[in-house]
Amino acid sequence: MEGLEGILSRNGDYVCGDKVSIPDLLFFFELTNYLYYDKSWSHHKKVDDWFKRVYNIGEVKSLTHTWFNGVNEFKKLLNSIKPSNNDAITPKL
Repeated sequence: MEGLEGILSRNGDYVCGDKVSIPDLLFFFELTNYLYYDKSWSHHKKVDDWFKRVYNIGEVKSLTHTWFNGVNEFKKLLNSIKPSNNDAITPKL
């Protein structure tokens, strides 16, 4: 996270300057994994501000919501088939 903070400190509002670019989208969607695992980067102010700027782009927001809906459905599926401790399978070595 410090690396992205440094890039934004040197380059401005976006990874490569004053306009959103493919590297911004790459970093943005990588950071959505942090949200999935309830990780925070709020103590990195430049990253937090940048994330909000990129998120507020209509197409990015729409795709992010679609992705999270899919992730939530997948989590539900996994939880429905997760064996209980009594059903755990012990591998034979």
